[in-house]
Amino acid sequence: LMALRPKVGKPWLLGMHQCSYPRAWSHEEQRLFQEIGGRITEALSTLLFLRDLKKSEERFKSLVANIPQVVFRCRLHPLWEMHFLSEAIELLSGYPASDFLQEPVRPFVSIIHPDDREYVDAQWKAAMAGKPYDIEHRIVVKGQVKWVREKAYLEFDESGRVLGGFGISQDITKRKADEETLRQSEARHSSIIG
Repeated sequence: LMALRPKVGKPWLLGMHQCSYPRAWSHEEQRLFQEIGGRITEALSTLLFLRDLKKSEERFKSLVANIPQVVFRCRLHPLWEMHFLSEAIELLSGYPASDFLQEPVRPFVSIIHPDDREYVDAQWKAAMAGKPYDIEHRIVVKGQVKWVREKAYLEFDESGRVLGGFGISQDITKRKADEETLRQSEARHSSIIG
């Protein structure tokens, strides 16, 4: 018998038994058994790591699928190449996530309001310089203007080079409309009093 101690999880036990007659294992057979055990331990470590990774990925996907915000991961360049985009994008934009991924039907930047594109780009550049990325801007989807709030964090490689951004985008159109209604109401109230 020998204990197998994979890098993930609890120890396992590997044993070999010959019951047809008593046997004394030679030194070379014992070394071979230990070598086999070492290789099984390596394979078991990989298998258990992949199992845990798959479970973690499934939990992440389940979480992302059940939140109303759009979760994204993108590469930062003028067209915002999307590496991941949750299905909530369809509720926000009317376009399925697949329209923006891999070989996109449309680049993500195409739904950012033309008057806000420069602002959004400037905010990403400021984030690369260390400022937080938490902005509000407009998008145009199927002829309709909506407001979104985006909050993102930058991902860096080992050398400190920016790989991209990971964040969420939330529809705040109703809040913006309520704020505008309140602002107009206050302006009317001020003009009546003033």
